Amino acid sequence: MGIKHSTTKAGGEIGYASEWNANHVIDGDVDFVGYDALNVGNLTGTKYWSATGGAFIGVGAATNGVQAEGDIIPGAATTICPVMLPNGATITGVCVYGSDATNTWALYRGVKNDSVTLVNMASANHNTEDTTITSGVIDNSAYRYFIETTTGAGDHIYSAIIEYTI
Repeated sequence: MGIKHSTTKAGGEIGYASEWNANHVIDGDVDFVGYDALNVGNLTGTKYWSATGGAFIGVGAATNGVQAEGDIIPGAATTICPVMLPNGATITGVCVYGSDATNTWALYRGVKNDSVTLVNMASANHNTEDTTITSGVIDNSAYRYFIETTTGAGDHIYSAIIEYTI
């Protein structure tokens, strides 16, 4: 059993898949150890998206475009981080981790061609997970998604984690 060339080589033998210069055929059954053809790679179930503190960028007059230095925000700031999840995923929990638990975060959904109309999907203080998600099914054809945080001078944003299901 194996993946082999569909044509015979000059010497008469059939080549193996490491020779990727011709058509290939599967000789025998393929066993994906418990997966069917629709579920290879475990594409369904609970998944996690994450971003480091360095993915957050300052917005507003004082920090516009200032990226976190590692995970340290140089001054008091509002920062945002884009969120990119698979279309149709359902968000089940969100948390932003940082050095000051009094700082806040929010996950927003915005109409793709409108910078004003936003829906607050989830929000809490840093280090606190929100599992009460508003409009939690991702629709990339109509919306864009981002996390916004508030921080004080010298505060750290360590990471953002989103739990979702497919």
